[in-house]
Amino acid sequence: QHPGMNRFSSHCCIAHCYADARDCVQGLLRAAPKVLFIGTVGIDANSLYYPMLLADTPNVEFRFIVEQRPNVSASLIELGDRHRAFLEHEIDRSRRYFHDVSIISEDGATVAGRNAVRTAEPWFHSGLTDIVIDATGMSRGTCFPIVSQACQIGIESGANVHLLVASSYHRTLKLRTESNDRADWMHGFHGEMGNDQMSDAFKLWVPQ
Repeated sequence: QHPGMNRFSSHCCIAHCYADARDCVQGLLRAAPKVLFIGTVGIDANSLYYPMLLADTPNVEFRFIVEQRPNVSASLIELGDRHRAFLEHEIDRSRRYFHDVSIISEDGATVAGRNAVRTAEPWFHSGLTDIVIDATGMSRGTCFPIVSQACQIGIESGANVHLLVASSYHRTLKLRTESNDRADWMHGFHGEMGNDQMSDAFKLWVPQ
């Protein structure tokens, strides 16, 4: 974020990958005075990577979103529980919290983003110098609104915002995406499309 700017710009963003990303996380965030880490815990083992890099750093507060979905197989629930137990063992109790977030409502609507930002709102307390969103294993409907929320908080407070993603060429699970049966806006990204003057606008829906 550029000093004096009221919005984020790609011209003021820095990107790292591979070992540079690891070194940046270990070097920059370990030295930051007050860090909020927002991640997720579920079936993707890669989501454990960045929390483990910072597990022994006392200035980091961990908030893990546990995405709740209907009709999940028992084996996947057990895998998620094992990942959570691992985090509970590795990170001090006083610095890690787990929050259930419903992804699908009873009528089948996607409510991930709305529930996620409502849950996360109290986490952005004053005094934060850095906000980290680890999108590894996080659904897009949760990730996009959380990142948007964090960027707005960063603009208002001056906190640095970091987006992390860990991946591996060696997959332990073969995951398959499932599309919704109707197109919908991600929470917070509908722009002016809800206004009357846009009622006759052409819409092109593109899978994210």
